[in-house]
Amino acid sequence: MEHRERSRKEYHTNRWTVISRKFRASHPLCQRCLETGIVTESEVVDHIIPVEVHGKFWDRYNYQALCKKCNIIKGNEDKKLINEHRKAIK
Repeated sequence: MEHRERSRKEYHTNRWTVISRKFRASHPLCQRCLETGIVTESEVVDHIIPVEVHGKFWDRYNYQALCKKCNIIKGNEDKKLINEHRKAIK
């Protein structure tokens, strides 16, 4: 079985729950889908630049609303960016 890292502790706080709900309420559509002309309801709040690279979890200017499908795709892209970042700082 493949080991998956647990998500950051901040995602499991009441603060994040409140912020993400408010953000999605004011950004009800998936940003990536909109960029391709598709209208899809947003389901998650994503960090545009991964926190591991950006360094600031609570920076609201680094949030975007995505649907689950786009969030999975973006997460896979982020893994590559994070790995490159880790190599660069070693």
